Amino acid sequence: MQKAKERFGSLDNRCYRNKITLLSYILAIGIIYTHAVNYTIYGYTSGWYYWGGRFIGYASNWVPFFFLISGFLFYQNFSYSVLLKKWKTRFFSILIPYIIWNLTAFLYYSILAMIPVISNHLNGQIEPFTVEWIVKNALWGYHNALWFLRNLMVYIIICPIFYGLIKKWKLCGIIIIVFCSVQGFQGSGYLYYAVYYILGMFLGIHYKEPIQRQYKKRSSFLTLGIFFITLFFNIIVADEFPYFVQPLCCIQMVLLWIAADLLRTDKKLEWWKTISFFIYCTHGMVLESVEKIFLIVLGRNLISAVLDQIMAPFITLLIVTMAAWILRKNTMLWNVATGNRGSIG
Repeated sequence: MQKAKERFGSLDNRCYRNKITLLSYILAIGIIYTHAVNYTIYGYTSGWYYWGGRFIGYASNWVPFFFLISGFLFYQNFSYSVLLKKWKTRFFSILIPYIIWNLTAFLYYSILAMIPVISNHLNGQIEPFTVEWIVKNALWGYHNALWFLRNLMVYIIICPIFYGLIKKWKLCGIIIIVFCSVQGFQGSGYLYYAVYYILGMFLGIHYKEPIQRQYKKRSSFLTLGIFFITLFFNIIVADEFPYFVQPLCCIQMVLLWIAADLLRTDKKLEWWKTISFFIYCTHGMVLESVEKIFLIVLGRNLISAVLDQIMAPFITLLIVTMAAWILRKNTMLWNVATGNRGSIG
């Protein structure tokens, strides 16, 4: 209960907490569909399927929005007096799951590499199962796409340095965001995604109350429509005008946040709507395996590609949800593996 309060603020604001949880679940599903984009694998470089894949792949706010939410939640009730406490909670909620799922992915692919029928279809070589490579995979996660958590841990350690400046002068926050945006386009992924985390930090410090308010359905419907319209511009902007990607993405996140008030958030959430973190940590292994089966069984053709794009994410979500249901039966294992997430609603 106390951890939930520290993470979400007042426990009396059920709608606000549920809105974040539901939105995170939707974003996690969006990440699965984005990672399932396969037009390059199936050899399509033009046509409607190619552009559909580009729309799904390039017109998504999923990961940036997670950075923004993380920054907002960390700083909405922040002061330097609670920094050590926050670092301690993030040690168990981020670092420990990060290591666990990196090692799980390494073990999973190492086992697959030992099976002759499957090993021939693996992408790339699997490192030897030695102490050296176990440690390297635990730290860097070569076989699991948890770079988000790695970036997030860097921001959690470094960004408190800027808290005093941003709290006292809003302009400092804007300057830092612009600096990270410009430098990020020169090749640093940490600076590029720091834009979204620091924006969340900025909003958590100065605009907590407006963000926690609930918007009318009329406004939410309008912003949802505008949100989908702006997604189409991302396809053009991503290639021709890359410097407009981040400003447009920030606008889209605001629109999506307002539109999320269309969700039913006044009731206790079903457990499976609270497993977004588990989905993020596990979907890569499952999705790659499911897509590989589609490719091997159906071959490289348009029908296979379409079925893969539509069905593989759905099957992945189903398998991951079943795994979560099984793992949740052991509360201790679930809490360690997910950083005590998915236990509130």
